[in-house]
Amino acid sequence: MKEEFKILLSDRVNKYGLIVSLLFIAIGFVVFLINVWQLPPLLPLFYNRPWGVPQLGEPMHLLSLLLASLGILVINLTLALALYRNIILLSRMLVWGSALVSLLATTAVVRVIFLIA
Repeated sequence: MKEEFKILLSDRVNKYGLIVSLLFIAIGFVVFLINVWQLPPLLPLFYNRPWGVPQLGEPMHLLSLLLASLGILVINLTLALALYRNIILLSRMLVWGSALVSLLATTAVVRVIFLIA
């Protein structure tokens, strides 16, 4: 497994994709941890629900976005490790897809926090 991970990271595209993904997740966690104490007890998080109380959620629900992004990164990285020797393009797409998910999750967390705080 370590050897496969080294081989995957020897590809510059995969390496930068993993770094970008981890960087976005880290930025999201830092922004969340800095501002979590300043947030009100309920935030407008669930915009697909009817207006009012059903839209509200606790600030810890923001953390679930970042944790889901981290989970998707782990799953996609595992798949990329398994597929790298056979289908290099697909492994690159999986890694950069994780980076995109991390970007979107971090953007959502930062926008909600700066909307309220």
